Amino acid sequence: MEEILSGEMRSRALILAHKFGLFRCISGRVVSAESMAQELGILNVVMLKKLLRVLEGLDLVQSTNDGYVNTPAAERALIPESPTYIGAMIDFFADQYVHKTTLRLYEILKNNRVLVERPTQVEWENYLSGMACVARLSASKIAEALALEGVNSLLDLGGGPGSY
Repeated sequence: MEEILSGEMRSRALILAHKFGLFRCISGRVVSAESMAQELGILNVVMLKKLLRVLEGLDLVQSTNDGYVNTPAAERALIPESPTYIGAMIDFFADQYVHKTTLRLYEILKNNRVLVERPTQVEWENYLSGMACVARLSASKIAEALALEGVNSLLDLGGGPGSY
């Protein structure tokens, strides 16, 4: 139960670090919290250190005597130059946390009111980019699972960005 209840807090820590560019800042090098704060324009070093402790607990950064460094998992998934970068997915989930329908779900369920909210252009772009990211990371596994011998073409009817 604790894992379920703390899920949003862990997500928000990842989203916050992503939005500040924290993982890119320390990519391939050890950086102290003070230097990181200066480079990222963060004024509250105490809160940055708390965020770094959370990220360390999520196995995304490691602390050393000289500062912090990304873990291999963070280098693979959270650095834009990586072929397995998931930044678009993070942006998509960040939009979901601030979307009014998600925040007002209790009211919607309790009062049987459906809110029709149109996503902003940025939210729509984040959704499409996030879905393309999911497709990019899973397409080869899906293709391996299908019997495609003799198949010359496929039609993707999933309604996403058409990445498959």
